Amino acid sequence: MTFEDKQLSTLTEQDILALIASGRRESAILEYKSELYEPNDHGNREFLLDACMFANTSGGTLLIGIPELRDADNKATGLPDPQAVLGVNCANPEQTLLTFESRVVEAIDERLPIELFSIACGHNRCVLAMRVPNSLAKPHRVRYKGHTYFPSRRERHRYELDAREIKDLAMRTASQSDRAETTVRLMIERQVTFELGAPILVASLLPVFFNNFVVDLKKEAVFNALATFPLAGGGSHIPNHSVDGLIRLGPRNDALSLAHNGLIKLRVPIPSKHLSGGSGVRFYPTAIDVYVRSLVAGAPALFEAASLSAPALLGVSLWTDETYVVAYDETAGTAFPARNHTFPILPLITLGPSADPQVRNLCDLIHQIFGRSGSPCFTAVGQWRGPR
Repeated sequence: MTFEDKQLSTLTEQDILALIASGRRESAILEYKSELYEPNDHGNREFLLDACMFANTSGGTLLIGIPELRDADNKATGLPDPQAVLGVNCANPEQTLLTFESRVVEAIDERLPIELFSIACGHNRCVLAMRVPNSLAKPHRVRYKGHTYFPSRRERHRYELDAREIKDLAMRTASQSDRAETTVRLMIERQVTFELGAPILVASLLPVFFNNFVVDLKKEAVFNALATFPLAGGGSHIPNHSVDGLIRLGPRNDALSLAHNGLIKLRVPIPSKHLSGGSGVRFYPTAIDVYVRSLVAGAPALFEAASLSAPALLGVSLWTDETYVVAYDETAGTAFPARNHTFPILPLITLGPSADPQVRNLCDLIHQIFGRSGSPCFTAVGQWRGPR
């Protein structure tokens, strides 16, 4: 799992030391700062511009408390300094992060969700981490002290977008989002073939900023990542090439595929049992949560191998061709007439376990068609706990 795929709340001092030891240079998605922002207007403005520039580019992570190496002219090189003292002195890190969050809410339009965490480094020092998503609402602007700014980032440097770039960014973002949603919807609405009357689950995951033929399906890393994708109910199976991309067939005729445009599609019969007298099939709908969650949780490794990145759109549909009985325990369950369900497309800012609170929203909606208030597989705060 890459540094970007890890939740900030799971990071430790060892993760930061490993990042420094790897010599990871600053880039369009990573920036180091040795000290806290100055507690004045200049410092407040600089913080807002740094947060907003990531949102107007491809997202990124800011780490406060990691000094950079300097060259012979004392210019920052973008490389972390392994000999420098790690972290900053911060009497109340939690309050500092709350202040960061409130500034973003007050001064950046459109609304920008950010992830914040303080990583303890010993000796009363810490690294403050802020992660900004690759936003679907860009361009974002900073409003501060009567001025408006549209910052962006190129390589290691921040710059101001001009009018032409702002218009182009808005048009490209809207167009790309529409294209991605149309592509996902076509996949989940495509007619399925039934096997033995079992309900069929279809789930598709597509990077919003996708392009045709962006994935090299002949790469060994891509092939291996699909073969070892940790899908619920299936082990490693050798993928095959097809006109639709790479496809991996599982033990129960389930299929997991990766297309040239980065679309990951899962098609799986839901485990079910035929009822006597031809009265339909019985299944446990929590299996839907397990499959959908495993698709999103396992996606980061495949995205990394295929050089893809979040945000992504998740689409889910459920297909039935005969009466089905939904059961949450060993009781008789509730019968529903045969009907196909296509659910709203869900934007995912992140992938992996960090996306659980977002996935829960879709799973809640799925269970509501069966008369439940929501999914029993997530805690009240959106953490995954599995079927119960």
